[in-house]
Amino acid sequence: MGSTINHAWAEWWQERDSLLTKFAQTVLLLVHVGCLFAFLGFSRRSGPTNDGHQRFEHRIGYPLPWFTIETSGGPEYEFNHVVHWSSAAWLVAAAGFAFAYIYCRIEKARNIEPGFWHRPGTFLMV
Repeated sequence: MGSTINHAWAEWWQERDSLLTKFAQTVLLLVHVGCLFAFLGFSRRSGPTNDGHQRFEHRIGYPLPWFTIETSGGPEYEFNHVVHWSSAAWLVAAAGFAFAYIYCRIEKARNIEPGFWHRPGTFLMV
């Protein structure tokens, strides 16, 4: 079953016009980069705590942060960090890798031996 689907996928992309294929790959790559920027997006908030000392919060991830660092000054310096495993940012990252995988599958259909930058493993390393 899997080889039939793989064969049909490769055959379909080989029959497409080169311009359409490059356009589809460009859109997939742009969406992948957008997902990457959303996952690694950085924001910062600051403000006073209840006792009047300064508090900073650094957040990584969009739409909800997947990693948060909180620091507050005062007589006792506090530092807390949390990884939010249930954040929607992880879904954004998964979608980004899915788009990169589709990009690589199209490239493999076009070229039997894709280059280093056209392999899914490269996207995971980067």
